[in-house]
Amino acid sequence: MPTTKPPRTSKVPPSGLTRSQVARQLGIGITAVHRLRVTAELHPQRDDAGIWRYDPADVIRAAAKRGIKGYRTEGETAAIAFQMFELGAGLREVVMALNLTPQQVRELYSDFKASLYEPRTSGE
Repeated sequence: MPTTKPPRTSKVPPSGLTRSQVARQLGIGITAVHRLRVTAELHPQRDDAGIWRYDPADVIRAAAKRGIKGYRTEGETAAIAFQMFELGAGLREVVMALNLTPQQVRELYSDFKASLYEPRTSGE
């Protein structure tokens, strides 16, 4: 009897950070992340699979509240900005959440919109 594979779905990948990603970024354990959710310091949403997804901007605010400064690499900052752009965040929201200058956010947005194969222009 031949086996057939189930059809692939074209589900959109879930957005937001998982508990373990939040824990890693904040330098805390998963239980502490749960505590931040219970105390309403973080406001995750459950995705279709039942996994809690945390808004990157919410995580950054929690980090600032906890006094964690400079805990992100440039790549992590870009990734969070790209997630915020995907979710429809505007310039002011990204600047305030990530503590970047408007010019830095505009450059990140330009990179976000660019094709992977698009050559960068000189002077950048």
